[in-house]
Amino acid sequence: MSITNMSHVEKIFLEIIEKSIKPISTKIGQEAKKSISLTVFLLSKKQSLFDAYSINEQIENYEEVKGEVRIIFNKFSVPLRFELEAIFEPSSFESGFSGFSIRGNVKNEDDALIVTLTGRSNRYNVWNWYGNFSRE
Repeated sequence: MSITNMSHVEKIFLEIIEKSIKPISTKIGQEAKKSISLTVFLLSKKQSLFDAYSINEQIENYEEVKGEVRIIFNKFSVPLRFELEAIFEPSSFESGFSGFSIRGNVKNEDDALIVTLTGRSNRYNVWNWYGNFSRE
């Protein structure tokens, strides 16, 4: 899909992936000596808005670890706030690391999207989605 054919929401979604999820997953992969493969969804009322978007941070000769990321927007805030949770497959990391949570916002300044992270938490031995992140 070309950037000119994308909706504003899709552009925000991809910018969050590029500015928050990819750098964090790359760092996690390098520190743990694992190749990270994430499937990212934008959720609305516990349903995916878009088809899955895949991130593959492959590091040669490293074991692949798979996970899922779910993003939720707070549509009534300016700047636009978002939250996301990432959960990796159980037993992927010897330390019990199971994923991470991020909060942030997105502003449109001079026709450029600016993503700012306002919080991040690592998760250990937590394999369930919280609240609105659950699709059940």
